[in-house]
Amino acid sequence: MVVNNVYGWRCQYGSDTGTRLSVDMNAACAWKYGNPGTARFTNYSNPYSWYCV
Repeated sequence: MVVNNVYGWRCQYGSDTGTRLSVDMNAACAWKYGNPGTARFTNYSNPYSWYCV
């Protein structure tokens, strides 16, 4: 987590902070529930408020 809001999520390989990549929440929803994946959030300030529709 680089900032404490819904867009703060990052993936990182090991301890190399230079490899931080943004998380595509729509792709995560598609992977979990099938295409098309659509992600929404309920509270911009809460990084844990994502859900799939």
